[in-house]
Amino acid sequence: MHPSQLPKSQRIKKAMIEDFTATQISTAQTHGLLDLFKHAVLSMSRTLARESVYDTSDFRPSVKSGLAGFTLHVRKEKVLGVDMWHGNFVRGEQTLYALATVEDT
Repeated sequence: MHPSQLPKSQRIKKAMIEDFTATQISTAQTHGLLDLFKHAVLSMSRTLARESVYDTSDFRPSVKSGLAGFTLHVRKEKVLGVDMWHGNFVRGEQTLYALATVEDT
């Protein structure tokens, strides 16, 4: 059976970062937060949820890499027929806004 014939929930998916803006965040932190965002988007994409809030302290890798303490708000919005995922990380004065899509691989 070709993967396109599988139900959407059973297909292998990949989150793609389309754009991001970071304020007072290092390059290493940006890469780590974007990885967490992609993980959250893939988790959410398997549900009917349109919004979700996470504490990065709940993600095991974030504690080891110094990313604990951020709050991540994720919101799904359909734009021109495409599901777009908006993510906003906040920890004090540090912020990162990201936009992602999910593609079947």
